[in-house]
Amino acid sequence: MKVISCNIRGLGNPAKILAVRNIIKQESPLVVFLQETKLKEAKVLKAARNFWRDSSRLAQSSRGASRGLGIFWSNKYFTLVEERKMKSWIMALLKERDSRERISL
Repeated sequence: MKVISCNIRGLGNPAKILAVRNIIKQESPLVVFLQETKLKEAKVLKAARNFWRDSSRLAQSSRGASRGLGIFWSNKYFTLVEERKMKSWIMALLKERDSRERISL
């Protein structure tokens, strides 16, 4: 399974959204983690639609000029079973579509 994790240091810049899109296109990951998005949850989710349309997503808002998280995964391979969020973390329990295997992110 290919996973990409990146401290993005702010996702509000269109150039960074394009860079994330290009990495996803080039690497074809099943899961992407972004840390330090520095955006509110709704803006992270909106940005994700621009860089990976065929994905499901969870996000946690930044607090001030720090933090902000996003987890994105391929809809072709996983379905969301459970999610939990706190101020500084996100947990997603996913099930592989073609098996009973589950993974926790």
